[in-house]
Amino acid sequence: MDLLDQRPFDQTDFDILKSYEAVVDGLAMLIGSHCEIVLHSLQDLKCSAIRIANGEHTGRKIGSPITDLALRMLHDMTGADSSVSKCYFTRAKSGVLMKSLTIAIRNREQRVIGLLCINMNLDVPFSQIMSTFVPPETPDVGSSVNFASSVEDLVTQTLELESPSKK
Repeated sequence: MDLLDQRPFDQTDFDILKSYEAVVDGLAMLIGSHCEIVLHSLQDLKCSAIRIANGEHTGRKIGSPITDLALRMLHDMTGADSSVSKCYFTRAKSGVLMKSLTIAIRNREQRVIGLLCINMNLDVPFSQIMSTFVPPETPDVGSSVNFASSVEDLVTQTLELESPSKK
């Protein structure tokens, strides 16, 4: 299978890539500002970045070209069962150390049409990274979530939480 298939994209390919834009934004919010998330379209490698969060770590923005390393990762992900690269370490142009992962995005025919690249800036102070995983200092963190294994468990847990004898 040719991973660098240059056939024109159809509307479904564009729709698949568009559906990943929310993934970029959501991962960036979850992981934190120390992590750059880039969505690449392989339609035009000269301006492949179609969505980016926290691009300040590498200086990239929407319309930036694909990197030579991303192309090598793409080449290494051969076969339908191999859509995730191994983690790798690089240095951005600014010199910051990055830990990265590349995920191939495939269409219905298993043709790779895009890449989701996750790049964590390892030069950010560890305390800053950890602060993204700690709730803000507020008196009320919010309601608890019931992670039940069945509907019956969910009902039981909810009733226990709402029971006046428990308050």
